[in-house]
Amino acid sequence: MKIKLLLLQIVIISILSSCVTPRDTNLLQDIKKDYPIDVNLNNDYKIILGDQLTLRIYTLDESMKELFSVYIVDQSSGLSAAATDQTGANVLNVYSDGTVKIPYLGKISVEGYTTTEAKKIIEERFSTFSPNIVIELNLQNRFFSVLGEAGQSRIAMPLPKLTIFQALAMSGPIQTFGDRTKVKIVRQTPNGTEVKTFDIRSKDIVDSEYYYIQPNDVIYVPEMNRTFFGRVTSFTGILGLVSLVGTVVGAYFVIKNNF
Repeated sequence: MKIKLLLLQIVIISILSSCVTPRDTNLLQDIKKDYPIDVNLNNDYKIILGDQLTLRIYTLDESMKELFSVYIVDQSSGLSAAATDQTGANVLNVYSDGTVKIPYLGKISVEGYTTTEAKKIIEERFSTFSPNIVIELNLQNRFFSVLGEAGQSRIAMPLPKLTIFQALAMSGPIQTFGDRTKVKIVRQTPNGTEVKTFDIRSKDIVDSEYYYIQPNDVIYVPEMNRTFFGRVTSFTGILGLVSLVGTVVGAYFVIKNNF
């Protein structure tokens, strides 16, 4: 009799422990985490090796138009020559030494700078040719990736800054059995790769360093450990549950007939 009771208790505990509750899935909960506060929420993305930058030049200087024609923006159309013929010639690659190469200007170091800072550096180099020049510098590879229980996709960033909530909304909702307590962001920086792990359920995330994502970030949402009983809506889950029930029932009758 004691063995039967123990067997029944094991089954009940297993089922209850596999249940997913609102506390497991709801966001902005009062879960104290004391995450490090981001003292500079406006901290912009810093250029890294392998990035691609688009350069556009605005000037009325005819000599500049001849020298840097692929970068010059047509005042009437608002497009550069490279954008018009779609050659991509106005794209600057950040090479392994952290520099970009511009005809007649040579190498310019941009790694570790924000696009705003790099823009000022490049403008200063252009000013040796003409003081009446304005440039526009943008990061071309503005994408983030999502893996795991929030989808499998690479998504273009429509805004300069996105919150983790906006990013996950774009990729699709976190699945029921996604582990919101161990969300990871893998980030490439000028100093190497950083991996940030956090509990996205806590409202403390809003003022933390985890709140805003950056270009090239990879967001990974792992699966919960306790998912077997919850996945009974899938075919394999149903088969697994039926198999388990059959095993328990069989064990029950074996015990009943022999004890």
